[in-house]
Amino acid sequence: MRAFLPVAATLVACQTGGTLDTYEIPTLTLEITSPTRGQFVGDGDVFVTGRVSAPETVLYVEGERVRADDDGSFSVAVPVEHAYRFIDVTADLYGQHQEARILVWDGTDPRLSWTNGLTLRLTETGLEGLATVLGATLDAALAPEAITAAFPPIDLGGTVLALTEVSRDPIAVDLVASSAGLTASIGITDLVFTLEASGEVFGVPFAIPATLTFPTIAVDLPIVPSVDPTGALALAFGDPVIAFDPPEVAIGALGFGWLADLIAGAVDLGQLLTDLLAGTLSDLQDLTLGAPLDLELDLLGTTVALKTNGLVTDDAGVALSFGVGLDEPAPSTPGETPYPTGDFADGPADLSVAVHEALLQVLLDSDLLALLDLDLQLPGFIAGFVGNIVKTLPGGDQAPDAYGWCIGLTPGDLKLARFTAGDALVGIYLPEAELRFGTFEEGESVCTDWLVASLALEVGVEVSEGTAVNLAIAAPEGKLLAYGASVEDEDAVVAQLGTTLSGLLGLLGGVTSFDLADILGTGDLLAGLGLPEGTVDLAIRSAQPMTDTSGAPVDGLWEIGVQLFGSPTAP
Repeated sequence: MRAFLPVAATLVACQTGGTLDTYEIPTLTLEITSPTRGQFVGDGDVFVTGRVSAPETVLYVEGERVRADDDGSFSVAVPVEHAYRFIDVTADLYGQHQEARILVWDGTDPRLSWTNGLTLRLTETGLEGLATVLGATLDAALAPEAITAAFPPIDLGGTVLALTEVSRDPIAVDLVASSAGLTASIGITDLVFTLEASGEVFGVPFAIPATLTFPTIAVDLPIVPSVDPTGALALAFGDPVIAFDPPEVAIGALGFGWLADLIAGAVDLGQLLTDLLAGTLSDLQDLTLGAPLDLELDLLGTTVALKTNGLVTDDAGVALSFGVGLDEPAPSTPGETPYPTGDFADGPADLSVAVHEALLQVLLDSDLLALLDLDLQLPGFIAGFVGNIVKTLPGGDQAPDAYGWCIGLTPGDLKLARFTAGDALVGIYLPEAELRFGTFEEGESVCTDWLVASLALEVGVEVSEGTAVNLAIAAPEGKLLAYGASVEDEDAVVAQLGTTLSGLLGLLGGVTSFDLADILGTGDLLAGLGLPEGTVDLAIRSAQPMTDTSGAPVDGLWEIGVQLFGSPTAP
């Protein structure tokens, strides 16, 4: 590294007239006026502007030579094509050297466009899954035993008709959404009533089996979902429209054909069935799904309040809006977060959630990064594991044989999280994390640093097996701040540190995997929506930027695809 000249030097030059003139060498100064450390620079290029003390200064910005103007000012465009970029500026003037490094973020600060809410949509495929759940519910509610109990014996004028058994195929349910609400189409096939007709014919008692078969029954039930002022999700059911084929009557004995005519003529079987179904569905005139959804979740040290505050239905499904309060009450009225579509490149999702990246910043400002923080003193046998890791580094064979090793990892104050559309659901960027290795002797409590590195840590939050989260850690760049070894290639040391860091964290008790459902309190959320336990098979799939009606991305908003009822539908 070149030496600094703190004061101006004097250069002696020989002139043709035989006299000696002197030239005062200016002291080198380097000032960067824009951008500033940690600045969000928007999309595309950022203009790096500043000033040096002399126009003849040899100036480089990101390795490219830049000419200063006569007054020493300069400006150059630098592309920012990643979530962040370090911009390095160096200046040299007559043996003087200065340098500056500025970290900038791509895009805009997500906290500036926070909408105090999130939205979700139960899509057409989600409604299909919910319809299956409702079909199972109706199967239980309209169990053959319940229907049998609902039909008392009927006196047909000397002939008594008693229901002894009911059988049917499983109930099929279809849910269709529109701007008016939902329509539940309920289909029942091969509904068979086994009857016993008893009485007397010419004083002779008889008991004859008979069957009534309804080949098909269709019930259309209008449902209007809403959110009441308390935040509870309610369903209002309209009058069912019931249609069915004429019943088929079969008498199990010769010579009793007249009994079929008697049953068909004397009893309005269709009305009896209508009354039965309408009576069963009348219990659903107004149904509140669980308690009002007004939850407070402890999100790693930050209180996140959730409250349902809006609902719409349209041809794409049912959409809900939630107010979100961060260490404050949740808003009671819908915010500006648009409803997601649920259309993903890898096929439609059951549930699509519109989430703002500002919530990721809340996670970073919470205790999440404590999962990566290390400050350990490892003596004796355990220290050997760390020592072996250090000794595999370039120059590591120069490491001392100490009684114990210290290791520290500090994430740094500049941090950012973004949703991603790749293998990782979220990318966490810690470009100024500091990793320290040091040694201590037996009986000592103070560590002596042997290696100190500034690493640009990138943590990919990868989701597998539904909600299982793995933190994939990499350090694509960095620099050695101090190293007790002499090496020629510092970049090789930094690269190997990044490669081994994930395994090192796991070895030393750092958390690199957890269940997202536990952190987000998904169980409480599903219980608040009134969904029975075991009906939901939650799996987070993928993410994509949300767009407006023109197709342009909405700043900070991403759409997360979630499966609720098993495997996704193929595109």
